[in-house]
Amino acid sequence: MSTKANNLYEGMHIISASLSEGALEKAVARLKSTIEEFGGEIKNVISMGRKKLAYEINNARHGEYFLIYFSAPPSAIVEIKKEYKINEDLMRVLIFKTEAVQEKIEFQTLGEVS
Repeated sequence: MSTKANNLYEGMHIISASLSEGALEKAVARLKSTIEEFGGEIKNVISMGRKKLAYEINNARHGEYFLIYFSAPPSAIVEIKKEYKINEDLMRVLIFKTEAVQEKIEFQTLGEVS
């Protein structure tokens, strides 16, 4: 029986900004438990705060952004995305394979871009 190594992923999750603080914490816990349910391991969760969306999603103009780094078997990603589709609090998600876990995220202001 062969076992495949887990890959490292980063997922950008946008959660409804209309949730209370307690409901937001539960929504993030649900995202993390979904990843763990399919054999994933959470490496880091970075809250990026409430941000204005580039376009309206389900009549919402703002969302709570969370970047979740996790390792998981490649086959788990399909199952994780299926579970995410039935999560009403999750507005959008993008999952990418990555090489390293970021400890914190910092952005340059537009004036500093070269």
